[in-house]
Formats: sequence, C-alpha cells, structure tokens
Amino acid sequence: MTSIIKVDQIQLADGTAPTAADLGFAGGSILQVQTAVIGRLDMSTSTMTAIGNLSITPKSASSNILVTVRNHTYLATASSGSMWRGAMTKILRDTTVLLNEDTKFGAPAFHSDNATDRIMINNVIDYLDTPNTTDQITYYVQVSSKDSVNIDFNNPSYGAQGRITLMEIAG
Repeated sequence: MTSIIKVDQIQLADGTAPTAADLGFAGGSILQVQTAVIGRLDMSTSTMTAIGNLSITPKSASSNILVTVRNHTYLATASSGSMWRGAMTKILRDTTVLLNEDTKFGAPAFHSDNATDRIMINNVIDYLDTPNTTDQITYYVQVSSKDSVNIDFNNPSYGAQGRITLMEIAG
C-alpha cells in the first residue's frame, strides 16, 4: 500500500516558506548568488589595497558562503635583478581575514625567474566560508604587489574585468 500526500503550500509557523534544511533535505543547494565587478587598480606597492567588496545576508546560520574572486592580472616588465614578482590577494569577511596570500609565496599570479618578460594571467580564488550568521556580512578583496613590481589589475584595455561572486550554499 502506498500513501500520497498532496498540498498546495507548506509554511513554517511564522508563515514563511521553509528552506530545504527546514524540511530535512540534504544540504548543498544554492540559496542565493550575489556578484559584482571589481575595479581596475594599477599599483606598485606591497601594501594591501582594497579593490572591491560585496555584501550578502545569509538565509540560514548553517549555510556556507562560497567566495569566488576573479582578477585579470598584468605583471609588468621588471628590472633584471627582480627575481620574485607576484600579485598577492587577501579576502576578508568584515574584519576577519579569511585568506592571506601576502605571506610566503601563495600568490595567484607569480613569476619566479630573472627574466624581464611581462606576464598576464586570469587568476581565480575560491574560498568556502562558514560565517554562522543570518546578519548581513561583507566580503572585501585586497591586493598588493610582491616586491613592489608594477601590477595592473582588471584593465579594460586588455579586455579584462574582475569579479567577486558570493554563493550561499545550504548547510
């Protein structure tokens, strides 16, 4: 014998629509996506500099936020004595540092020889965050130059555009 239950609508006690997690379904569904363009920045400093940010208000405290940062990076010609050239990236949730590539050699765009060639790279960083809140949070992207070599981020002259994307994933 099989049973069938048919309903037109399911609501929580407060009248809102339930999430997949409220109904006991497995997590992993994408609940919302936010995306924004990251601006252009031409720099030659090893000081972390803000390049973009984006806010999201999670629907559930058990959600994860997948932060994706995409930068087009142009490392200009260096002097022949500059051995390590790289573009460093830092991702913050409000004031909490989540990813800090300004230490060691964790640069997403990196050139490690004595050549004076310039390089271009589209670099993508993914970071899965567990903010444990339903309050609005803002993710910030900062960049710097390793050894103060000139770097041009997201220059439209090269057909480039940087982007930050936030995906809320049901926990």
